[in-house]
Amino acid sequence: MKAVTQSPSALQYACALLQGDRQILTAAGVLASEDPVPGSMTSQCAEHHPADGRALPCGGDWDQQLQYMRELEGRLRSATGLAAAEAAREVTKCAERLQGLARVKMDTFLSEWEHAEIVERLTQKAEVMQNPFGIWLAGGPGSGKGHALQELSRMGALPFGAFAHLDVDKNREYLPAWINDRNKPKLVPSVERTQYEAGYINDLAMTLCARQRLNFVIDGTMRNTQQTVRSMFRMRKLADQWKHLGARGTRHMKRLRVAVVFVDADIEVCLERVAQRALKTGRPVQHDFVKECNQLCRDSVKAIAKAPGCVDLFVHVKNNGGGLDFVAGSAQLLKAFVSTNPVVAESEDLRLHDPSSLTELSAKSHWH
Repeated sequence: MKAVTQSPSALQYACALLQGDRQILTAAGVLASEDPVPGSMTSQCAEHHPADGRALPCGGDWDQQLQYMRELEGRLRSATGLAAAEAAREVTKCAERLQGLARVKMDTFLSEWEHAEIVERLTQKAEVMQNPFGIWLAGGPGSGKGHALQELSRMGALPFGAFAHLDVDKNREYLPAWINDRNKPKLVPSVERTQYEAGYINDLAMTLCARQRLNFVIDGTMRNTQQTVRSMFRMRKLADQWKHLGARGTRHMKRLRVAVVFVDADIEVCLERVAQRALKTGRPVQHDFVKECNQLCRDSVKAIAKAPGCVDLFVHVKNNGGGLDFVAGSAQLLKAFVSTNPVVAESEDLRLHDPSSLTELSAKSHWH
């Protein structure tokens, strides 16, 4: 084979990582050491030479290989400044993409019974309700939806633990592709490879909640207006299926009530939170995606809030730190909205715990 006489391109290097091509890897890492000029970039990168006792990562351990590339990027930055660091970063991105493609055939969905077990865990605390609610918790990455949910629960505006919390990012923790990625933060391909199945689990859980009339809060970006609207109307339809089953004692059953809680934050705040979260949880989010997603979310929320017959309650909170600032709606309105009545079976009849509160609740919880 003809010897490599020049530094390989990013694509060549990435392919070499996947194929374990030691010749190209050596050329990329140690060609510099042949440069006789002391203090040059090549001499400063000489520590990558296999002669230093450290074998270049090759073969099947992709995580180790990518970690090696990240170290190389850092050394290039210290040796030559931003230009070389940018080049190394492009190499890393290319390798990550190819790694994802190489692994995708190895990834398989969990079995249906495993999906069912996960859905059961997500929904086990929720009760069957006469007047269930579904809340779409909307906001771009870094807006602080999880923190807002905790704050609303602390205020008493949401009955924490009385609903199924459905979060795509949390669902990833059940998936082998996510578990087996030992990098911190996780690799971008790991996010992409688990996106579809994590979302599928969310859809299964939300469908179960609607059919069984369980309260649920779905945590998402809501950047797709049409998809969200279709989902809201579909969940309402599923929750009303009892009407066609000939069930007895269902006179108190009410339709699924839908609310949107939009958690908003300045883009600079979102970017900082995303960076901090990546260090703590290992979940990476690219900056361009954060910016695009936050804008799409704002546009989508505005359209959905104005759509006739779609949403019963709209709450907009600003979450830049230091507490929630209500822009639209209030904690009191949300608390009234989520007041629910569990189903109780008595002598072939289904009654409310407190039937006298039905009229008052109905008046409070519908805003058109």
